[in-house]
Amino acid sequence: MGKADGGAAGRSPLTIDTGDDVFRLIAGAEFIDAWQDLYERCPWATPFQSPGFVTTWYRAYRSRFDPVIVAKYRADGALCGLLTLAVQVDAKHARKALVASGDYQAEYQVWMCEAQDTSFAHDALCAVAIAFPRRDIAFTYLPPGVPVADLLNALAFRGRCRLQSVKRPVVTIERQRVVELLATKSNRTRISRLAKDGDFNFERVRDNATLSRLLDDAIPQYDFRHGALNDAMPFGDDPLRRAFHLALMQEAPAINHVTALRVGRRVAACNVGLVDRGTVYLCVFAHSPFFARHSPGKLFLLLLQRHLADTGATLLDLTPGGDPWKDPVATSQHDAGHLVVYGSAIRCLQATARRACVGAAKALASIAGVSPRAAKRSMKSLRTKLRAMRPWRIAGALAAALESRANAALYRHDSVTIFAGGGAGIGVDDLPALLLFTSPQWWCTRQAFLARALARLEKAEHVYTFVRDGKLRVWGWVAQDQRSAAIAGLSEQLPPGHGCMVVHGFGAEHDAPEALVEAVFRQIVADAMKQCPGRALYVFVEPRSCLTGYLLKRNGFAPVSSLRYRRFVALSRKAVQCEAA
Repeated sequence: MGKADGGAAGRSPLTIDTGDDVFRLIAGAEFIDAWQDLYERCPWATPFQSPGFVTTWYRAYRSRFDPVIVAKYRADGALCGLLTLAVQVDAKHARKALVASGDYQAEYQVWMCEAQDTSFAHDALCAVAIAFPRRDIAFTYLPPGVPVADLLNALAFRGRCRLQSVKRPVVTIERQRVVELLATKSNRTRISRLAKDGDFNFERVRDNATLSRLLDDAIPQYDFRHGALNDAMPFGDDPLRRAFHLALMQEAPAINHVTALRVGRRVAACNVGLVDRGTVYLCVFAHSPFFARHSPGKLFLLLLQRHLADTGATLLDLTPGGDPWKDPVATSQHDAGHLVVYGSAIRCLQATARRACVGAAKALASIAGVSPRAAKRSMKSLRTKLRAMRPWRIAGALAAALESRANAALYRHDSVTIFAGGGAGIGVDDLPALLLFTSPQWWCTRQAFLARALARLEKAEHVYTFVRDGKLRVWGWVAQDQRSAAIAGLSEQLPPGHGCMVVHGFGAEHDAPEALVEAVFRQIVADAMKQCPGRALYVFVEPRSCLTGYLLKRNGFAPVSSLRYRRFVALSRKAVQCEAA
């Protein structure tokens, strides 16, 4: 990219470098040293703007993004302003997206300059608008303290900028407060119960080999929870992200802050974050559903605060994003921002109109008593289902939706049939296997499947899976305590108490052979009878289940009662009521 004329020491006041020019630029120690110096002088800069983070991201994502660097130099040639961006190179459309460096991996996105420089942001964004016309640029999120008033009032950007104020939840590190919280009866009970499951250990990870092993456990936990709550898999949808975190630990160890809470050999919770200037940033925060009854995420954050107090850190940044769990944890809220610079005033007006429609929809959902997240999830699920449906199935689908009842059945084991295992290749409580789910029918989305799985695992149910050719082929659930099987109306059909085990939630790909379904079912039953001998075992067969009455009777199960499944349409969740037929 061409550079403006003039400037001392052979440099122009403002330059734009792209592609290979950027890689040649960041290969020089002189430029990196100047970048680091500017980073340390800029009062609002975060580790996501540091040369270690940005250059590592540029190299890790070279196949997907072309780097763009806008730099400003003083008359003596010293670097005094820097804006790092990237152009998407694998986009389907001719007009490639322009993003801030780090993209989704950067919790804060902003330019850097000296505190008294009020013109750099304006000049840099004007130069970008000329070099990349009609491109939107979003800065998600602006850290506190960034001066944006002059930019918003500038004639060149009037009607093209939108700044939305967002809250930045933070925890001020106070050792005495953390010690008191850890000493409460509830937290002492959590720690003692976790310690019974194995060696209880909180550690900081400082090398690549340990980080690689940690990510083996953390990535499935992180993707599983995000898939259930947001229908997104940050690592599964981005194959380069794991390699980026490993490269970042190798290239910039000083800004990495990775901690983990281990119970035995298992990871109960962890954070793959960054640190600088006494602030630790929560980035990849994962916790295991298998320890849910002990609140591992909450306990981890308390232990992390105690560790930060011991090491001299002053602030834990939970980062913006609107997650409901952050507000109760935070000790204060700082003001941050979400800035979008649109490619034209028309695009800004279009975005404003869309935002108004979304706001109206949220208001209506609030009046109806539905949370915005639940409403968004329901609408997304509906769109997914409609896309998956064929035109000739629409009439049948509408008829099924109007049908208020569906048959279900309850079976009991006869206590005579002896079971052997179902065979090799059957996994138990395997999160990576659940992430391979693909919707077999229009009525079951990936997010709905993962959300149900998350709720069941957190109630200490167990899932059995069989994977073939990279797809989840068969799955089934067992609740070792009938009270944890969250099936409305089922408890009335079972003996009182909590001595019954319930097999339920069976599903399979549409072309999965019955022999494979039976093998998984037999493995579940064999393990249940071995682990809890003498306890009654029931099978609840939901509508659309792949378990047939013939298969159950062949394996020693007799029908107890038939049930009516009554379905009610709701935005927040599907309400289910069962009654005896």
